[in-house]
Formats: sequence, structure tokens, C-alpha cells
Amino acid sequence: MGLAIEVGPYGAYEAEDLDEMRPQLDADMARINTMLAGASLPPHTENQAEVEFDSQAWVSSFPYRFLHFLRAVAYHHSLGLPLPDQLAQGYDAADDYDGASMLDSHLLNHSDCDGYYVPIDFDAPLVDDEYPGVILGSSVALQRELLAVAAPLGIEVESPGGRVTADSVAALEKSSEDEEHPCWIAREVWLTLYDATRASIAAGQVIVFQ
Repeated sequence: MGLAIEVGPYGAYEAEDLDEMRPQLDADMARINTMLAGASLPPHTENQAEVEFDSQAWVSSFPYRFLHFLRAVAYHHSLGLPLPDQLAQGYDAADDYDGASMLDSHLLNHSDCDGYYVPIDFDAPLVDDEYPGVILGSSVALQRELLAVAAPLGIEVESPGGRVTADSVAALEKSSEDEEHPCWIAREVWLTLYDATRASIAAGQVIVFQ
């Protein structure tokens, strides 16, 4: 099993399956809005349509441990440290960052297997024990954090919030195929998450970790 990343959960289901899933999705959206209201933020109205998006990522799921490789990169970069050599023998990404010391990070402080990112901008992730995944993130803030580590990972974007350059996508895909770049896992996860933030913000839909 692994982490699957999806944007727009309502549109992802066929009609008969959506009928079964709608009560849980509606309850999750209601809980999200309760959390937003508690933080004096505007409510989120989920776009429930199936929206076409020109994705640049080639994977939408990966092993749970892969997410920690990107988190370790972001943590090191935020402290002005060299990026970790993630191909080093015995490297354990999950032990190489301290998310508890960066509670305002939407990348480091979020469940790695459950929960949502909502396309509303707010500073620190919101916490509610009754909400799936406990921590609600902002896809807008997540995108900013991803852009902050794009250059250190050797990734170029056409403009902030825009598409990744064709040359960068080709380089990222090659590094995933040959697994020789020291941060190939973090780069692959970066593109998947960045793609999701662009789709989320453009369509007004939540990102789902599941």
C-alpha cells in the first residue's frame, strides 16, 4: 500500500459510487468549514464537477516513505543546511527532519496517509481531532513551500504557480527512471504535489491524501 494523492474527490467517482461516498465526503467538507470558521477564515465551497487538468506528473501515488524524502529536503533547506544525500546507504528520511519544530509548515505538518488540503490561504495548518488526518493544510501555502525548494532540487517553473518547464519535467522523469540523482525520490514527490496544488487552486477543489 502507499499514499494516493487526488484532487476533487466528488468528480473522481462514478455516479453509483458517489452515492455511496457522498455522505462521508459531505461530512468531511462540513468539518473543514467548521475548522475554517474556528480560525476566522472564509468557508470553502467544493467544486464537485469532474475537471480536466493537463497534468505534468507521471505518478499520483507512491510508497508512504517517499513523502518523507521531500520533507527532509524542505527541512534542511529551511535551516540553510546542504540537502541530504538521499541515496546514502541506510538513509532514513523519516528520521532526518523535525516536523514538530516547524508547526507552521503545511508540507511537514500533515498526515502522510489521510486528510485534505483546501484551496484557501492561511498561515499555519489547522488541527482538529475529529477531522480525518487531524491536520488540515492549505494548498496555496503548500504550493509556496514547494516553490521554495524548487531551485535547490534543480526544478524550474515558468512562473510562480505556473507549469514546470518542459526541460525540467524531462530531467525529473529521467532521474526517476535511472534513480541516480541523489534526490530523485524527493523530486518525483515534489512534482506530484506541485501538480496537485495547481489543479486544486485552479479548480477550487481539495487535495485528498488517502
